[in-house]
Amino acid sequence: MDSILSIVMVIVMAFTSLGGMTANLEEAVSFDAKISADAETILAMANNGAEATAETQQIMPVITDLLNVLTIKGVADKDASELGLFAGEDVVLSVGVKSGEEGAVLASSLLGNQVISVSAQTIQAMQQQMQASLAASASGADTTAIMNGVQNLDTVQIAADLAGVCTEMTKAFEEKKGETEAGEFTVDEMRFVSKTPVNMTYTEFMNLVLASMKELFGKESLQPIIQAAGKDTDLVAEIEKAIEKLNSQPEEEKPEAQFTVYADEKGNGYYVCDLTQETGEEGAVKTENAHIGIGEADGLSRIRFSADKDGEKMSIAADLTEDKSCSLKAEAETKSGTTNITLTADAAGNMNLVADILSAGTAAKIQVKTEPAEGDRTAFALELFFGNAEKPLFAVSGSAGKGGKLVSVFDGENVKTLPLESLMSSDNSTATSQLSMTMMAGMLKAVTTLTKNLPEESAAFVNNMVKQMMTPSSTTTTEQQSDTVTGQ
Repeated sequence: MDSILSIVMVIVMAFTSLGGMTANLEEAVSFDAKISADAETILAMANNGAEATAETQQIMPVITDLLNVLTIKGVADKDASELGLFAGEDVVLSVGVKSGEEGAVLASSLLGNQVISVSAQTIQAMQQQMQASLAASASGADTTAIMNGVQNLDTVQIAADLAGVCTEMTKAFEEKKGETEAGEFTVDEMRFVSKTPVNMTYTEFMNLVLASMKELFGKESLQPIIQAAGKDTDLVAEIEKAIEKLNSQPEEEKPEAQFTVYADEKGNGYYVCDLTQETGEEGAVKTENAHIGIGEADGLSRIRFSADKDGEKMSIAADLTEDKSCSLKAEAETKSGTTNITLTADAAGNMNLVADILSAGTAAKIQVKTEPAEGDRTAFALELFFGNAEKPLFAVSGSAGKGGKLVSVFDGENVKTLPLESLMSSDNSTATSQLSMTMMAGMLKAVTTLTKNLPEESAAFVNNMVKQMMTPSSTTTTEQQSDTVTGQ
């Protein structure tokens, strides 16, 4: 029973944390999702192509039938959150938590007309225990400290400090500008009417960037999170070391940098940086280069990045239009394989993401789509392909957005409330035993609801499996009997 109560506490903690994010909801939001899978292919991959056993072959159609009838649904409003598993329109299993000033109430289809209440004091004690557990490890301590640091940040002052540092950095960059040349220029597939070189070396530019970071990290507004994230490290001192190392490095070991600012007819600027470096010994010199472009022109905000080093290539191209449509294309070519990612999205909610991955001769593809659906909702679909298969290995589809109703009943005349604190008491074994019996009955009801929605053969298989799980194993002891002699 202790394990059940532990699960209850974990659920309450998870849902109450979610409640903090949904407290400002004006109306309910929800999602529904269906999962499908190519069971035969997954099994073949797991067995490295070996033929499945007869028992496994019998399970595969059952898995397919289960996935066909099951739907996962989640609902949240300003007071409560809920997660449910449905077979058709029937609730197989649901669990929800309603939060309030006095604490939280957990309801579940496994509890029947009973709910479990958790006081605010108990929740607070659970939170403190969790924080203490996190603090027991270095990473946990860092996480807790960072969270506390974030809560203490003065975001308005940080924005002002960041703007000030960026302004000074831009001013220093502008002072290095050369003479502007008028004409027609095409860079990164964008048209410009002027070109202005910036007379800065790689060393000068990096000194400017590092000095700006040093100034920003020294601002009082950022100290709470800086001290938390690097409590054993002086970030300003580390930057000073980086500056010292940069300035002591021979110039011939640094890349050559060329900075240029382009402008269109409206005065929008596009900043370009080209880096070139030769490495290797005489007779085997390799040229490494990188290109960075960022700015606006032709009604577009554009980012371009490309690099070629030791035969490995990478490029990123991203655009944002005035109507908030965006596109992204990323490509990488390494010795182990290739990766190609494309993304398109618009303000209406249409999005299409495709990632093609080829690694060590094995191909995989991930595709994610969203589109507007009825009633301020968004339909989504995620598909995972393996090899060159036309059928997805794994897929999730559904919708999310406004609307949705809770199926859990948290209070009412026929609802009995069981305080968690009472159930955890060693003096209340009767209540915990009754709760165990109630949950067992709820489990049987869930199985009945599920099998009612399954095809006959799969329903029989599930029922038989549950029967075997719930029937205690018995051993037959054979006692040796002695011969009996009856007198006549």
